[in-house]
Amino acid sequence: MRRLLVVLAVCGAACFSAPVFGGLKPAAPPELHLLPPVVVEGGESWSIEERLKHYNVPGVSVAVIENGRVVFARGYGYADVEKKRPMTTGTLMLAGSVSKPVTAIAAIDLVERGKLPLDADVNSLLRSWQLPSNELTQNTPVTLRHLLSHSAGTTVHGFPGYKRDEPIPTTKQVLDGAEPANTPPVRVDLAPNTKFRYSGGGTTVAQLALSETAGESFPSLMRRLVLAPLGMRTSTYENPLPAAKHARAAKGYRASGRLIPGGWHVYPEMAAAGLWTTPSELARVAIEMGDALAGRPTRVLSIDGARLMLTPRFEVSPTNDIGIGWFLDDRGTFGHDGSDEGFITRFVASKDGTRAFVIMVNSDAGGPLLGELDRGIMRAFGWPGVTAPRATRAFTAEMLDRLPGRYKQGPDRILSVRRSGDTLELRTVDGRWVRLYHLDDGTITRTDADQRFRLTDDGLEIVADKPTPLPRTTEAPAPSELLAEGRTEEAVTAYRASKPDVLTLNRLGGSYQRFGRRYREAVAILRVATELYPESSNAWDSLASALADSGDFPGAIEATNNALARVDADKVADETQKFWIRLLGKTRLRELASR
Repeated sequence: MRRLLVVLAVCGAACFSAPVFGGLKPAAPPELHLLPPVVVEGGESWSIEERLKHYNVPGVSVAVIENGRVVFARGYGYADVEKKRPMTTGTLMLAGSVSKPVTAIAAIDLVERGKLPLDADVNSLLRSWQLPSNELTQNTPVTLRHLLSHSAGTTVHGFPGYKRDEPIPTTKQVLDGAEPANTPPVRVDLAPNTKFRYSGGGTTVAQLALSETAGESFPSLMRRLVLAPLGMRTSTYENPLPAAKHARAAKGYRASGRLIPGGWHVYPEMAAAGLWTTPSELARVAIEMGDALAGRPTRVLSIDGARLMLTPRFEVSPTNDIGIGWFLDDRGTFGHDGSDEGFITRFVASKDGTRAFVIMVNSDAGGPLLGELDRGIMRAFGWPGVTAPRATRAFTAEMLDRLPGRYKQGPDRILSVRRSGDTLELRTVDGRWVRLYHLDDGTITRTDADQRFRLTDDGLEIVADKPTPLPRTTEAPAPSELLAEGRTEEAVTAYRASKPDVLTLNRLGGSYQRFGRRYREAVAILRVATELYPESSNAWDSLASALADSGDFPGAIEATNNALARVDADKVADETQKFWIRLLGKTRLRELASR
């Protein structure tokens, strides 16, 4: 489970729009600066425009809420790169899985009005289709409570959507995995109400149950129960998106910068992934939840309904739980992430109803940007718990002389440090040089990752509960160093000889592909992975992704077919990995076929 964060969408620097909710307008909008994972005095503080360029993200849009009012809303960058159409606070984007908790609000509203049972067998609510029963459901039938808290034991994690010119399946076809559906059937293969397992398939069962109980289409139901009462005037669950809204919709982009064919995908799995909205309108969901939790007047939810949604059902991780619709974390916040093809959303709100924020980006590359925005927004608006900057001091002359060099971190990992004026730099795994800082406790830190070092007599050590020594070395360049220096053919020869495991090669290639956008190196290393481990469907799928990003579409098609041909017999990949290799592979083939 990814850490819960705020929701943001990008626009040009002049795209600030005054908040339209709650009547609160800041005298001067704060200038948001993005913060790295480790904040130090005098360290990096990036503008949003700088980081959009750095991550190759076209645009992002933000809404910040305090005490039931939107106090900041702004867009940065572009909604459509080709047309130079700016991202604004009114630009529509796909919210991905943030569609799920908004759906859950409608369900809880119906439950509280006595029109929908939360704990009845879901098959009693379904008319045109039934969730197949088996030995797992005989004693514990699947209920709406199970489906909305990912504890129903249902299959199908997520959905890739459909190209706009493809046939779009009905909800029943999706649930049965029948053509033209591109995902497997939704079935129960884990005992209901025994553990958390994320299932967009289960949410799609809930979609049909809500629609058939109410006797109306799902988009109409959601507009009547949630969107209209909350004033979300431009938001819609309609898929395909109505033509009248196309001019307001952002285009979605791959991490490489390639446009999603047609600009976006269609999601008939509307409850799970199909909400079109803006951060400023999603802010109204945060306001409704906050008002209910704080005992203020609401339009849809009661205080009991809001509390029910935030009651933990199953532990997701040591720091996260699942309620009904929402993920809960140990920071005193709740929220949800969302990811559709070409779009990423994050929604975070405090459990005391006082604060929230939403971020939306129109690129698959937006993930790292969200963490930096999270910290930047929390700092700008004074959220509690934001870590103070770590104090620094200048590097001593001795450190500047002694620290530069190479330090052995593993069989193929050499940590390199060099001097740059009166400071020092460290080379990352994908070949970039990042600045180091000397903290006032004597340790040395990088800011792009929470990692500290200490100078020792023999070299360096990583500061941790169990320190890791990094002895100085003068051995010949490791393959990773050759790769970082652009000596790709030498690196490939070395990797063929050393034969690292497939996971190491996949991670290395992925770093060069996603963070460095050095596709030549990424493709070369991932080809080595397929040579050394030809039966690994994951290796072939990773190579296919890098080839597609590099523009080698015929090579990407061939590698994808190799991945799909091997996935069933792959003895290393687990069932979740196999699911995504099949799903993403088929999606990639459909996209590349039109290029």
